[in-house]
Amino acid sequence: MPRSIYPIFAVFLILLLFASSIPAAGQNSIIESLTGPVTPREIASVKSAISGLVPGDSNHHNNYAYGNSGHAMEASGEMFDITKDRFFLDKLILFCDQVVLIRNTNRVMWTGHIDPVWPNNTNNIWGCEQGDVAGHLAYCAQLIAQNPALWDMPVGSGDTNGFGATYKLRAMKYLAVVDETMELFYKHDFIHADEIMQTPPTPVWPDAHSAGDMVPWNQQGMICSALVRCADAHLLFHDGSTNIVRYRKTATASIERFQAQCENFKYEKNGKTVCKWSYTGNTFKPGEKIRYPEDTAHGGYDISAFWRARHWLPGSVTETNGQMLADTLMEVIKSGDKFESRVDGAGSLKPGMKDSWTYLAEFRPDVFAATTKTGSHDYAEAALKLWIKNALYKGWPKLQ
Repeated sequence: MPRSIYPIFAVFLILLLFASSIPAAGQNSIIESLTGPVTPREIASVKSAISGLVPGDSNHHNNYAYGNSGHAMEASGEMFDITKDRFFLDKLILFCDQVVLIRNTNRVMWTGHIDPVWPNNTNNIWGCEQGDVAGHLAYCAQLIAQNPALWDMPVGSGDTNGFGATYKLRAMKYLAVVDETMELFYKHDFIHADEIMQTPPTPVWPDAHSAGDMVPWNQQGMICSALVRCADAHLLFHDGSTNIVRYRKTATASIERFQAQCENFKYEKNGKTVCKWSYTGNTFKPGEKIRYPEDTAHGGYDISAFWRARHWLPGSVTETNGQMLADTLMEVIKSGDKFESRVDGAGSLKPGMKDSWTYLAEFRPDVFAATTKTGSHDYAEAALKLWIKNALYKGWPKLQ
């Protein structure tokens, strides 16, 4: 099985995962301490960095998925969630409006239709990265839905594009775009009736070598980001959307398959139950040799999907498996003050981990200090780590 649904996407993903670890000039922020409340100086440092950010004019090289604009959207949302400062929410909305504006309106895609997607190149291919872009829109809608006091207030930046004058109306616009995007995955066989996620078959899919492949876990995580957040926003708005059940069913099936694979490859180390898993979303029989052990860069998406499922997919994630993943990080991947590049403890040593692995501090608090340092950080890394610091101090989101 190929290592990616499509080769060009894999190359861009590797380059951008590397690039995202390099702080951009003028965008550094501060983490002052690893315990206690988030400090005014920490908040101000991220606010200063975010204030100068401008939405990109396209999704070229997946800018609005896991590129700079995508990072800006997540960071703005995280800081709003910590502070409830509408500066951060309005900045997120500025980026969301641009996402809606730059959807494809004239290019015929691989489906034979002018799909309203966000092309990442000059070709006609779109894939699972669309879930990542839609997931950022859904995050904004979810944050607004979680704060009813905002619903009828006018958006601070106005409504130049006619997307909705109040925060709730703007959120509903974003949810409509997310729903339209996710429908493409169901319509074009990325998501089957049995909830299995696979690349569409030939001759429709442009890459015959990967047609019909199981979607890798990191890319399932991209799709599930939109499904989980969108479903939660619809639920909180009490809008009667039939997609709540549909999206939760699909995302639950994905995360349950992921956990089954982890459980199939669990073992003991240092008195802890740990595990390994594959890059692929395949089903492995007990005793079968694992293929393509997951690397920790792609694995960051796996962990994000698992953590979101814990909080917004009722009953889909077990506490035991959360502990197992946290122990895998600390007992297998961590090596001194460095980290192995694969989840099975092999590969090469790296100085740090993709930020989302820090979510596992919910199951094992020492993960936070192991993956977080005080001092200067890229603003997007600082925002997520400060969000987790806040959760450790004030409490994690309630489980549904």
